[in-house]
Amino acid sequence: MVVSIDKLMLWRVDSWKKYGPNECISMSLRILCDQLLITTESKVLETINMNEKIKGIYKGDVLVLFIRRTAQEIRKIKFQIKNNTDHCLELLNKYFPVVSHNSRPNNIRPRYRNIEEVLTYALNKKDLTSCTTDLPPSFKNFVKLCLLDPSFPKLVQETQKFLNCKINKNSDFTE
Repeated sequence: MVVSIDKLMLWRVDSWKKYGPNECISMSLRILCDQLLITTESKVLETINMNEKIKGIYKGDVLVLFIRRTAQEIRKIKFQIKNNTDHCLELLNKYFPVVSHNSRPNNIRPRYRNIEEVLTYALNKKDLTSCTTDLPPSFKNFVKLCLLDPSFPKLVQETQKFLNCKINKNSDFTE
């Protein structure tokens, strides 16, 4: 996906950095391998991993992205979509929530409040073989990135140890 954008502003520390009309010439928004790129003809201005916590809020053809990288760092990016606004918002909504500025949040009640409740439910479920989940196509790139990460096997081992510990802990109570 390539979408032309205009009026780019990036939040830096405590103020907006505005890109002037000369800097915004042929500026575009691109999605490539689960990365959201903001580019000009000659350089990449911003790259955002789409697996981070991102939320988009739009009003008309202006979109503001909020990206939470760490508990202390929240990035904000604001820009105007030049054309095909609905198509752009629809594509971005496949990766992260994009909501209208005028919409009111639903009173959604989460099924689980924390990871302990999720694990308890999963471990107490008797027939785990009937559970199937179709993963979104965007996870293919995420899996590729994980497999390329040299620390990924260690993470898998630690996760497996943790789950085995939880399974053994629960089996002690059920017997």
